[in-house]
Amino acid sequence: MSSTVLDATGPRGWRRLGRFGLDLGIAAAMLLFWTLAIQIGGLNRLIVPSPASVWDDVVANQPIYLEAALQSGVTIVLGIVLGVLLGSAFAVLGWWSPLGAGMARPIAEFLYATPVVVLIPIVARLVGYGDATTLAVTAVACFFPSYILMLTGLKQYPPGAFHLFGALGATKLQLLLRCALPGSAVNFMVAFRIACTLAVTSAVATEFITGTGGLGYVLGLSRDMPNGASRAWGVAILTTVIAYAAYNIATLLYERVRRRVQ
Repeated sequence: MSSTVLDATGPRGWRRLGRFGLDLGIAAAMLLFWTLAIQIGGLNRLIVPSPASVWDDVVANQPIYLEAALQSGVTIVLGIVLGVLLGSAFAVLGWWSPLGAGMARPIAEFLYATPVVVLIPIVARLVGYGDATTLAVTAVACFFPSYILMLTGLKQYPPGAFHLFGALGATKLQLLLRCALPGSAVNFMVAFRIACTLAVTSAVATEFITGTGGLGYVLGLSRDMPNGASRAWGVAILTTVIAYAAYNIATLLYERVRRRVQ
């Protein structure tokens, strides 16, 4: 309990509050610029609605936004978990043997080189148009950074650790479990943090293209609505908030793991 209190009120806690305050200030400045651009710049409100119009749409249609956000949120969380674990598993396979590295590397490079929007119709053909498509594409987006960062972390032994384990007669499995995996914990959290932002954009984009529900589906429906601009901007802002929250939660976890490792 004492460490939690010190962490919340100490230098780290104040730095977090400072960063959060700065983010709020930037958001407020963007909101002010948005309002002035409409009132003074004369922007077309059919394309760029006023902040008040977007707020009214969100308040009046809370069940729609909440249901869509919940569906997208579940898919995002599952996609992060699946993508990071698969990327880490392939990294372990690549670390374990040259044959495993030769099998894992082409798959990772193919997924990295293929844009997400190209993968969506391919995956949809394989698994059908549904939540499974969104989950698969989200996991694929999280796969490559997890694979690369974990593979790098697994190969970064502490100085002398490899020779020490060899001298003690440790097996390769013991080297993996007691040295390589603990030593790659920071890289794992970096991969997790990157995956949190990639998962949000990938999930919403897939929902928009496939029309299978979630925030992307609501965004697609806004094209045929009289107040479509307000609905589209409301979805965009809510998606940004989700991505911001996911990234900051991942950053908090990353900092905790890094301190423990160090």
